[in-house]
Amino acid sequence: MIDTKVLKEKILDLAMRGKLVEQDLTDEPVEQLLKKMQEKKEQLIEEKKLKKEKKLHKITNEEAPFEIPKNWKWVRMGEVVQLISGRDLKATEYNTDDKLVPYITGASNFENGRLSINRWTEKPSVLSKKNDLLITVKGTIGEQAFLNIERAHIARQVMAIRDTFNCIELLYLKKYLDLRMRSLKMTAKSMIPGITRDDLLNQIIPFPPLNEQKRIVKKIEELFSKIDLLEQSLQDFNQLTDLMDQKILEVAMQGKLVKQNSTDEPACDLIGEIQEKRTKGEKLVSSFIEKEIPYHIPENWEWVCLKDVMNLLNGRAYKKHELLSNSTLTPVLRVGNFFTNKSWYYSDLVLSDNKYAESGDLLYAWSASFGPKIWNGGKVIYHYHIWKLELFEVKMKEYIYYFLKENKNEIKKNSNGSTMIHITKEKMENLPIPLPPLNEQKRIVKKIEELQFLTEKLRNN
Repeated sequence: MIDTKVLKEKILDLAMRGKLVEQDLTDEPVEQLLKKMQEKKEQLIEEKKLKKEKKLHKITNEEAPFEIPKNWKWVRMGEVVQLISGRDLKATEYNTDDKLVPYITGASNFENGRLSINRWTEKPSVLSKKNDLLITVKGTIGEQAFLNIERAHIARQVMAIRDTFNCIELLYLKKYLDLRMRSLKMTAKSMIPGITRDDLLNQIIPFPPLNEQKRIVKKIEELFSKIDLLEQSLQDFNQLTDLMDQKILEVAMQGKLVKQNSTDEPACDLIGEIQEKRTKGEKLVSSFIEKEIPYHIPENWEWVCLKDVMNLLNGRAYKKHELLSNSTLTPVLRVGNFFTNKSWYYSDLVLSDNKYAESGDLLYAWSASFGPKIWNGGKVIYHYHIWKLELFEVKMKEYIYYFLKENKNEIKKNSNGSTMIHITKEKMENLPIPLPPLNEQKRIVKKIEELQFLTEKLRNN
């Protein structure tokens, strides 16, 4: 599978090494551009329109992280831009009533490279101007966006980068900072992560001629646009394969995935055998109600309720002090561990056998996150929000696993609760299940696995 993030990083890396577009000898030389920039800076300082910054250290050969074209130059960021540090306002100095100047407080105002405004002030003091590049420098650092309104007051969590000297394409600088952001974040100091004014001023930048900066930005955006289209196509493709997987399960549960075989022992006989095992010969009546039939199934299949073919065993409800961190004890399987969470708790309690799950057991998470799993992680105590499904006929396990997987969204729709949704044991026990003959169940499972292997192969290629 193509990693589009890595692809974009590679494009940025090539761009900043001067390998994305050709150099043009007719471009204004960098030395001349920097000379004009210095003259303008000195003029603004003399006119008291700009404060004089402390002198930046000369860049050594050892500092340069890679080679750049001969007509480029390494510069420090503070040489070519004006950096404006923000200032926090008191609660009495801003409002939420859209009055006067927007107030940008930090990362919460940045969303996918765009700014959202939810505070304003009548007492602005540190103003960012239209087209400034804003960057968050405290807390969540490295968020960037261009100011697209006339002006805004910025808090100390934000700095504004301004092309005061008309020598740098700020979008080019943003692309470079995107590339360097991981390294910048590593310099973040203190309990609350942050990058200082000096960190930014001393950043070294590969500095091409101004026209080449513009050509580089144009090429990056052109390539990124194509990658975004590719990424969308990949997402669409993955959604399609997910739909294919779901459709495979859907047709399987309707008896349309494999052919029926008239020599198979019909499902009604299988149910009879299950009932005989449970009652030692006494006939049981299925709890399934005919009017609940959700769709038609083959003649040699039967509709039953889940409780007709299994017992749902409750897990152990733990108190906080009973969950221990000693990994030599028995692991406690919680819903988070069931899916993604790798952080485990352990227990020293000795419980009845039905509170433990072993590899090969069929489990079901019934609260917050929903879904079945054939457990393969060794002996655990399963938590209260997980059921162990004790099948009356263990050979049906894989088929029932796929049935529950196909019905996950439907089960979730019939759940209770608002803050933590869950399905009740009674509803789950009365869930209708289409039951094929045992031999057909095996053929269905085999075909599902063959087809899902192909869809997984499609996803990974």
